Amino acid sequence: MSKDTKNKGGRPTKYKQEYCQLLLDHMEQGLSYETFCAVIGVSKQTLYDWEKANPEFLDAKREAFAKCLLFYEKAGHAGMLGKITGFNATTWIFNMKNRFNWRDKQEVEQTGNFTVVIAKEDKDL
Repeated sequence: MSKDTKNKGGRPTKYKQEYCQLLLDHMEQGLSYETFCAVIGVSKQTLYDWEKANPEFLDAKREAFAKCLLFYEKAGHAGMLGKITGFNATTWIFNMKNRFNWRDKQEVEQTGNFTVVIAKEDKDL
């Protein structure tokens, strides 16, 4: 048996190169990466496996996340300008923090010297 015809074992992949564009189309509507698996009928783990095995799919994922972020930033901008009736800023902020790891900026100012005290159990003293 030649190297090219050797059976690698396991189930054949359901991956198709057209999934790259479908993923882009899906996420530019503001939909999540994980829900793409429901659209094409595979598990989330399959998507993660495809990223590792198909560099073009990983590239599509990265681009799709940027398109998804753009979708939500445009929505937030429009909402902030009063162009979306009933826009809920709290829901938008919650979405951005969870979906894109946005955080509130917290500034901490430290002055002077300090000592860190670590409590030990009595037996260690």
